[in-house]
Amino acid sequence: MCFETKNDKMEVIMVKKWVFRGGKMGRANFLGTKSYIYIYNSIVGLSFLILTFLTVSLFAPQVKTNAETQSNNQVIGPYTMSMATEETVAVEITPTATQKVYEKTSNVTAKNTCEAGARITMNMSSATTNALTRAAVDGDLLTKEIAATTTNALDDNSWGYSLNNAATYAAVPKAGVTPAVVYDASTAQVANLTIPVKFGVKANDQIPSGTYVNEVVYTMTPKAGCLGYGINWNLNGGVAKAGATYVTTKNWGETINLNELTPTKDGYTFAGWNDGTTTYTAGTVNVNPSNSKTVNLKAVWNLISYTGNFDYTGAEQRLKVPGTGYYKLEVWGAQGGGDDVVSGGGYTKTTGRGGFGAYSVGVAKLIEDSTIYIMVGGKGKLCNRAGACANSAGYNGGGLAFSDNQETSGGGGATHIATSTGLLAGLENNKSAVLIVGAGGGGGGEVSDTNNLYRGTGGDAGGVVGVGGFDDTPVGQWSWTIGRNGTFCGLGATQSSGGANGGGNQNLHGRANGYFGHGGESATAIQCCGNSGGGSGWYGGGASLRGHGGGGGGSSYIGATSLVSGAGVVKHMTCFECTTSSDNNTRTNSNSNVSETATADYAKKGNGYAKITYLGTSL
Repeated sequence: MCFETKNDKMEVIMVKKWVFRGGKMGRANFLGTKSYIYIYNSIVGLSFLILTFLTVSLFAPQVKTNAETQSNNQVIGPYTMSMATEETVAVEITPTATQKVYEKTSNVTAKNTCEAGARITMNMSSATTNALTRAAVDGDLLTKEIAATTTNALDDNSWGYSLNNAATYAAVPKAGVTPAVVYDASTAQVANLTIPVKFGVKANDQIPSGTYVNEVVYTMTPKAGCLGYGINWNLNGGVAKAGATYVTTKNWGETINLNELTPTKDGYTFAGWNDGTTTYTAGTVNVNPSNSKTVNLKAVWNLISYTGNFDYTGAEQRLKVPGTGYYKLEVWGAQGGGDDVVSGGGYTKTTGRGGFGAYSVGVAKLIEDSTIYIMVGGKGKLCNRAGACANSAGYNGGGLAFSDNQETSGGGGATHIATSTGLLAGLENNKSAVLIVGAGGGGGGEVSDTNNLYRGTGGDAGGVVGVGGFDDTPVGQWSWTIGRNGTFCGLGATQSSGGANGGGNQNLHGRANGYFGHGGESATAIQCCGNSGGGSGWYGGGASLRGHGGGGGGSSYIGATSLVSGAGVVKHMTCFECTTSSDNNTRTNSNSNVSETATADYAKKGNGYAKITYLGTSL
């Protein structure tokens, strides 16, 4: 509140802004919770001064906002203010007959504050005197000294200020004197807070027009315990350096010697620490955060070498790519069921062997931290009981076997690598996700009542096309066609369709023909006696008609646009005594090499296999 005299009457004015009206002797100053009010009553014709001192207990407005601030080069957790340490405020003086108070508002902006309880104060920058100095060279200079905080009254021609538009004004003190008014932050985590700081000069007498300037210093006092920031170290799969101390707190402005904190990781070289924006390499650095209370430093690694070996598990396997670059992809499909010794009725016999799995190889660029999915095919199994044998099919698409009075076997599963999850057959509508496929072989069988009389050999997995089953029935015993692709044999798959089933009647026997990602099979016995399943692959081989027919082999795949040749690797497929091709996307080599151990350019006995090898960042 402000009391002043006007026409010998006392008026009470609520001070919302620092504005004085009327008599030039009227003034007020509010400091702390007590207001010292000086009333100077000017009476015409009298030459004496009456001083009345009143003490009024007022609750001055307590300035509170939902923010905290700090000045440049001061610390509030991990933040700095955007305002300058010293801000020059220019006050334009335009005197009038009745208005003797001139104001200038300066907005102080604070960014991203830390803890509640911080305090902002301000003072004048002069070391000896705090004067309003006229910048112009003409006219008189105003050099009235500003009152210290211990002076209750505002002197004429002095400065005052208000923080955050509070109703209370107070004198700006001399340099080095504790300010009379402070601004207390109350709530944490408010960004880009603007605090209006209003300055004014009250002249007792007319002062020359012009621009008057002085410098105001803002000071931030942080809340106790909020002088530093936290550090989270993410070794990203590495091992901490022996004897090193990874500090979790730092004072603002303190540096970190990264040379002392170099972790290690097999197959990688350490490339620095990344905070999400910047990668800090070796040396002494300052990693003061700018937008959070904690710095998250993650180790950056450059891949040197990687070899991933994926054996058969009967489930999907995943690889989080260890580093961006080119990788050699190798897959071996699984063998069809067969070569099983069975006994009964006073005799012993061995079923025909299952077709061997095929080999495929190529190069693909993979991106660090992306996930690729590996499905390793399983070997087909014997079926020698009445009905369909649910466990006979090799994992990842091998065709199911069915037995009536004959020994049959399931087809071998394919091995594939893809950028999407799922069994190969489940990717029919997402074929572009498939990078490479090694096909599985067809299942073998046996139907004779004496040892090894009528055996069926499963067709071997192929590259561009699969190999058909083989009927071992002795020549002249029956009227049907025997040998490779005999009447009752499942046929091999191609790059665009599955192999036909033995007997060729798909409608009669369900999905006995092979299809995408799956070998042919039947839920009931084909004709009288049973059937062996086709091998899986890009497309699957057909199921046999009888145990002596043999299931067809699946086709492999290297046609993905992302699969290339390079770094000494020519993408191709290799299969056991199969059809060859020289086309870039179906290149197929044939030989008689076979091994149960996964070996490049060898057909595969047993379960399938996959191998992924890092080649480098360029080809």
